[in-house]
Amino acid sequence: MALTNYILYIIIGCGLATWLSRILPLVILKNMTLSKKVIEFLSFVPIAIMSSLWFESLFIQHIGHLPSID
Repeated sequence: MALTNYILYIIIGCGLATWLSRILPLVILKNMTLSKKVIEFLSFVPIAIMSSLWFESLFIQHIGHLPSID
């Protein structure tokens, strides 16, 4: 019984950490105005994340997945 409570607390804690990491920046930046340079810099973040995920899948072999270009 104690193990299931422990697992439940871990799940709740992970959910809370995920929720806080997504909501806290919105709450903090809601009342602030960002400069045009900061907004322009942040517009490149999705492109950088997508390209890093794409290159990682091309150059690192994952056992059990389809072969990739080396």
